[in-house]
Amino acid sequence: MAAVARVGLADCIKDNVGVVINEHRYEPDLAFVDEAHGVYIDIEIDEPYSTRGIPTHCWEHGVAKDDLRNHTFQSAGWHVVRFSEKQIFCETDACLRLVCELAIRLGAMEALPTTLQEAGMVTPDPCWSDVESLQRFRNHYRESYLGMSPSHFRTKDLERYLEVGLPILEQAANHPHIRDAVLDSLFHGFAGRKK
Repeated sequence: MAAVARVGLADCIKDNVGVVINEHRYEPDLAFVDEAHGVYIDIEIDEPYSTRGIPTHCWEHGVAKDDLRNHTFQSAGWHVVRFSEKQIFCETDACLRLVCELAIRLGAMEALPTTLQEAGMVTPDPCWSDVESLQRFRNHYRESYLGMSPSHFRTKDLERYLEVGLPILEQAANHPHIRDAVLDSLFHGFAGRKK
């Protein structure tokens, strides 16, 4: 059965949305925005640690901050969906399916796009602790699913890569052309991703 959508998925998922709530500016990682139907979904992508190895989105301290942010968006009429960075990169179609299913329940879409009808469910990725985050950093967890392989670097090269390379990649991700490429990848799948 062909999916009939009230709105086009590609037209609704945006990566450059600024939201002012209570005089504070917020920027969702991604946002599903359908103004005609009044549907706003904040799509957050949580990484386990920063490029410098600092734990983020951990249940000890990060969840309280994430909960506050979620509540702030919800108080302004937004719905919030949180994915781990690994889910987004390794299960892109499943993540998109979940967002679409929410959009259907909220009246912004009538049916799943045909390209997502065969997508499975998102594999749960429980929130991590500070200790787990630090272990993941030492084990190059993010690099493994992001397609980077620092194992061939000498220790000195790896330190330089983590100090200089990852922050540059992180800043580059804020560049509109790179963001567009990532957004395009969300709709067409990541080349060589592992299932």
